[in-house]
This record gives sequence, structure tokens and C-alpha cells, in this order.
Amino acid sequence: NNELRNLIQQDVSRTFPELEWFHTPDVQAMLLDVLFHYTFNRELGYRQGMHELLAPLLQAVWLEAEAIHSDPAATPELKMLFDPAYIAHDAYSLFAALMAHASEW
Repeated sequence: NNELRNLIQQDVSRTFPELEWFHTPDVQAMLLDVLFHYTFNRELGYRQGMHELLAPLLQAVWLEAEAIHSDPAATPELKMLFDPAYIAHDAYSLFAALMAHASEW
């Protein structure tokens, strides 16, 4: 659904304009994909501001994975739990849990 993607992209492109990290292509793509997949088949749909709820969750997961994978003392199990390939998936799970409560507002 291109209309939904375009709507989400408008907000994603305005995410925390003062923080360059949120405007890198990888981060922009993850924000767009997570929000699109979360809202595509939901009654609530996309609402302006969802990107501002997701963004800090994504950043926290990203930074945690980065820290663990750069720590020589991190165990293989811990590195597997924070696999950078699944950052968007983990952020989606956290966002879905948050929205289970926030959507009531």
C-alpha cells in the first residue's frame, strides 16, 4: 500500500531532526518498515506521532546490540540474543507492547 507508506515516510523523515542518527538510510528504512507492518492490517491504522514512540525504542535496541557486539567479554549467547540482524524485529516487539497500552489514548 503506497499511500500508507508515503504517509508514514512523511513523519519518519521528520523524526528528531536535531539527531543525525535518525536520518541515516538504515534507520529511516527500519522506522518505515516497522511502522508499516505494525499498522497495515490493524483497525487503529497509522496515527501521527507513532514514529516518535518507536524511534527511541529502535535506538535503544540498536545501541544495546552495538555495545554487546563490541564487548569482548560478551558471551556467544548474549551476542545471539542481540543479533544486529534482528534489531527491527526487536523494536517491533517493544513497539507492539507499548501500543497495546498507548492505543487506548
